[in-house]
Amino acid sequence: MIPATRPEALAALEAFVDGPVRSYARLRNFIDPGHRDVSRLSAAISHRLVGEAEVVRAVLAVHKPATVEKFLQEVAWRSYWKGWLEARPGVWRDFADAPPSANPRASALCAASSGCEAMDAFARELVSTGYLHNHARMWWASFWIHRHNLPWREGARFFLDHLLDADAASNTLSWRWVAGLQTSGKTYLVRRSNLEAYWPDVPLEGLEALSGEPTLVPPPDTADRTVRPLDDYPRTPGTEPAVLLVHEEDLSVECALPQSFTPGAVILWRTPPRSAVRAAWLERAVAETRIRLQAAFGQEPQAASDLPSLIKCVESQSARRIVMAAPCVGPVRDALQPFLGWCATSEIPVTAVRRRWDAQVFPFAKSGFFPFWNAVRPQLEDLCR
Repeated sequence: MIPATRPEALAALEAFVDGPVRSYARLRNFIDPGHRDVSRLSAAISHRLVGEAEVVRAVLAVHKPATVEKFLQEVAWRSYWKGWLEARPGVWRDFADAPPSANPRASALCAASSGCEAMDAFARELVSTGYLHNHARMWWASFWIHRHNLPWREGARFFLDHLLDADAASNTLSWRWVAGLQTSGKTYLVRRSNLEAYWPDVPLEGLEALSGEPTLVPPPDTADRTVRPLDDYPRTPGTEPAVLLVHEEDLSVECALPQSFTPGAVILWRTPPRSAVRAAWLERAVAETRIRLQAAFGQEPQAASDLPSLIKCVESQSARRIVMAAPCVGPVRDALQPFLGWCATSEIPVTAVRRRWDAQVFPFAKSGFFPFWNAVRPQLEDLCR
């Protein structure tokens, strides 16, 4: 159901453009067992088996912007969240550095034992498939926070561990929004009437748990929301000899680099899996990426899965410089920090290249989404070139 290779993602994109995108605005919020009314491309975009610019370009090649604006906005939302968090890394640290807590009620919800069959069905789907419909994510997060008074960070960590499209910005900031932290005065409460309106086959067992209007009290916001200047990453890798480091945030980085760029070696690195389903999906994605990288650069990539093996790969190539896609604020960047520190100590320069799409849209993520969208929308066709 969820494309795990670049060819699968491109085929799914073509099928979506040829059909469901036309009715996306009308049907996107409905829960369908096969999720046929949404693109199901979020994991492929999150790991950049396909890029945002590719997706938008494919849509605009067939449809006028006004007829597919809602879908284009959804693609833009991910970039908005990422740009917003890039400028406010303290919000990520507030989530990532919070110690986990043992809570029996939280464990019951994660184990699909809440007593509300609709919410338990979502928990089972998430764990077994690594996917949840966006509307279901909002409902479940609200159920966790506002119906069970559980810490939002624990629920956000559950999602981050299991979602195939797990994205630090989208996940963290969406949970904060549901909790009432992201936008002052706005919280999101899951209601029985909303499930019944958008899920025709909603299970009735325990659905009364979603009735009534509890008092919504946002938790205290302890995050540092200080705005920092965006990193000024280059768009090209330069001409000096380099080793290309490919990580799981950009598994089609060869498509974003100049054709003239020829690395001396290619290293394919990934973080430890956070769930069995994520591990299996990423294994397929990485295996196909290896084939593409070998075809693109004429050499078999070396594999690395931890800091010692990554350093060993770099040392074996006598690397004088590293080139990689710039990782965004989140777990991949965090996991790379010890390696970057080693590179600095070893006097090996690292050139982190930012994709043109990111470089041009992130600066617009200054306040709310719609000012961002109003700035990005007139530039869509240019951004996709």
